[in-house]
Amino acid sequence: MLRTPPSLITEEAALSVAGAGLLRYAMGPPLIGAGTDATVVIVEPGDNPKVSGVQDSVWVLLRGDRIPELHSRFEFRGALPIHVFARMEAGCLPLGTAHCRAMPSVPANFNRAELRLIQPLTRDTLIHENQDSAVVKFDNLMIKLLDAAKAPELITPSAVGGAGNDPRNLLTIEVTDANAVVTELEQHGVRLLNGPVDRPWGRRTAAFADPAGNVWGTSPASPPSP
Repeated sequence: MLRTPPSLITEEAALSVAGAGLLRYAMGPPLIGAGTDATVVIVEPGDNPKVSGVQDSVWVLLRGDRIPELHSRFEFRGALPIHVFARMEAGCLPLGTAHCRAMPSVPANFNRAELRLIQPLTRDTLIHENQDSAVVKFDNLMIKLLDAAKAPELITPSAVGGAGNDPRNLLTIEVTDANAVVTELEQHGVRLLNGPVDRPWGRRTAAFADPAGNVWGTSPASPPSP
């Protein structure tokens, strides 16, 4: 039986878990809330090993500026719990509580911590996985993590974002008829990037850009799970 995925909550609601006297700190991208009841860590979901954020189903890495006053909160099995959240576009996803495994021993040098989730993340929300990509579902939101080397064919002639301003995200909409959707988009003057085209993985897709430059794709609805 699948476990119901936790619901997304607002950043303020996540920080409120820390309790009274909340103080906020930024350690690079992660946001840390220190209160009387707990320590709250909000990190990027990411898929960048050794970069600050969620590393895998067990480990979360914090890395950034030195914050000596937080050192005591990240001692191994400290007195206050550490609650970890992943920052999503639509809110914060609760990942559970964690223990700190490793950090600088001198408070003045505290700029890094390795957190181990007490209950590892399950794969209940994983709906697709291969060597190049994984798709996870949270409520009505699906997120696909894709090897950047495999992305160009999906957004050509646009380039995959790097140091410049090219697209780094592809927003996908489920449709029943890619041809009909493309025809309607063209009638509204939407700039089509590519497609409709039958992909090697069995989906007929198309990609287009909105007026703000965001890149969107269409994909057939997923068949129901057995």
